[in-house]
Amino acid sequence: MADASRPEPPRPRSQADQTRHQRNLAQLAADLADALERLDRAEARLQLLQERLRRYEEARPLGPEEHRRWGYRGLGSLFGRAS
Repeated sequence: MADASRPEPPRPRSQADQTRHQRNLAQLAADLADALERLDRAEARLQLLQERLRRYEEARPLGPEEHRRWGYRGLGSLFGRAS
């Protein structure tokens, strides 16, 4: 009689199941690597744009009238946070 507290050992996978599992894992790893690379490029682009905006704002700061007219709150307003 089997001990009820011990889980059943996993059944051995067939060769086809093992091959499919390995292929799925390889595809997931490739997808993850691609997503991380795209994220790195997007973060680099965001940093570049933030630096360009900072330089622009330093070269030509908006006056109080322009702030009121345009409702300008800086780049942070695009991302839901105050700048």
